[in-house]
Amino acid sequence: MDKIFVPRYATDSQLLEIAGNWIDLLAKQEYETVASALGYAVAFGEPPAECIRREIRQYRSSTFFPGVDDFRVTEKA
Repeated sequence: MDKIFVPRYATDSQLLEIAGNWIDLLAKQEYETVASALGYAVAFGEPPAECIRREIRQYRSSTFFPGVDDFRVTEKA
């Protein structure tokens, strides 16, 4: 997949489509595709795809998701 560029003056529908595509890829656990398409560069010494996977898995929100310890992205509704 080529890098994804968000147009400077993107419409709301364009932004929602782009975000929806990312969500679909994350739900399929295609972290390598997401990392290469987004140009993910905040990997702190580990492969970018692994960094994305780890960050999602370790997300925490006791307010919105009490008792959940292992997060994953699900398909958009």
